[in-house]
Amino acid sequence: MLAPNKNKLSSVVALVLFLKDFFRKIIGIDIHKTKKGYQYNPSINYLFTQLRKKVIENTNTDLIIDGGANEGQYGSDLISEGINLNNSNILSFEPLSKPFKKLDLISKNHAGWKVFQFALGDKLEKTEINISNNDVSSSILEMTEGHTFFSPDTFNTGEKEMVEVRTLNSFEAELEPYKNIFLKIDVQGFEENVLTGASNILSKVVAIEIELSLQETYKGQWLIEEALTSLRQSGFLLLSFEPVMWIDNGAMGHVNALLVKKELLSQLKLSSSVTPYKA
Repeated sequence: MLAPNKNKLSSVVALVLFLKDFFRKIIGIDIHKTKKGYQYNPSINYLFTQLRKKVIENTNTDLIIDGGANEGQYGSDLISEGINLNNSNILSFEPLSKPFKKLDLISKNHAGWKVFQFALGDKLEKTEINISNNDVSSSILEMTEGHTFFSPDTFNTGEKEMVEVRTLNSFEAELEPYKNIFLKIDVQGFEENVLTGASNILSKVVAIEIELSLQETYKGQWLIEEALTSLRQSGFLLLSFEPVMWIDNGAMGHVNALLVKKELLSQLKLSSSVTPYKA
């Protein structure tokens, strides 16, 4: 028997992986091989976005705060997912000049979307941000070897940019008209600082989406255990995780966590017709 052509096998494997990724990202299903053949189930990323939409709608959210907006990907995703900006305004914060220009441009297409060139933190100050070759990984904090482990192609360039830091408390007057705030925090290790600086408005926050680290990827950052304990003590219950940064053996560096205020859990109407996936 002739040995199989390794190049052809590699091409087939590459095609299968491409198709699985396509179905997961575009159509929203994962395909798995089991003893009974191939099965599929909704991907965790797709389910996470659908759950977020339900939380926003069923908590009567009237303002979405987008901390760490980069080029506006989050706001654009919300709009594409059907979030109605007539009912929920978006305030996006991005400190870096380069991505802010794109954020400012894209936000102009939506009257309910306002943008600010500030970093969010726990005090009013000016400080430097370490610029990464990948904008989304730039941080006030120093990147660690843990970040390199999970994302070896990402590194600090050695360049820095002076930015202004504001607290959400300093926007208390502007936030006064809003009653139900959905708070998204994606700030590369500065999550604890942002929440400390939001102490006066936290009573209005109905839900939080926050990027958390399983390992220390930025020096001195909050780790997931500390963050979830603190958020639970503040009255927020964890609903779901979404993987953000991981490697092919399944080890994860970051996840997005979705939490809702405890007393609002009963009004989310989370019943589902989706059949749980079993391998």
